[in-house]
Amino acid sequence: MAYIRAKRVKGIDYLYLVEGRRVGAKVVQKVIKYLGPARRPQDLRIRYHTAEDINALHEHVLEQYPGSKGVINQGYLDFIADSTMMRHESAPTRRDRLIRKAAHLLFGIVSSHPFLDGNKRTGLAAAGIFLMRNGFKIMWSREEGYKLAVDITTRKVRSETEVADWLRPRIRRLRFKKERA
Repeated sequence: MAYIRAKRVKGIDYLYLVEGRRVGAKVVQKVIKYLGPARRPQDLRIRYHTAEDINALHEHVLEQYPGSKGVINQGYLDFIADSTMMRHESAPTRRDRLIRKAAHLLFGIVSSHPFLDGNKRTGLAAAGIFLMRNGFKIMWSREEGYKLAVDITTRKVRSETEVADWLRPRIRRLRFKKERA
């Protein structure tokens, strides 16, 4: 299972995508991807995914849960990554902007189906990592996330607004230890 791990070096928290595997009685962690420094609430720059980041995440998802590798439409993927930067800039707060952008990313990947396989898993992971890179986390179970992704696919959830409304109560700010002076 992959998860985000923060590591503090000289007072700065860095985020990594880490995979944990059980080897005998031990759990061994392997760093899959360096995600960059964690953003503190006072750092207002938003960190975005590129199409290459989403492709790499998709490959990792398929390593964990086998499926057919490949991109059906690179144009959709480029559009989703690029349009995330430009959409929802008028949201009243940074938190709301991030929720709407994560909803756009999740809805876009799941509904436009840019990959041969693993679109739901990749969409969920991309939205979760996007929020973590920007100082928030999603509190959801695997079953809740899967149900949301299936509802998007079957058109029970028809818009990014519905996804944002679903995400909003599940978002929490990442807590950082106070640095000692």
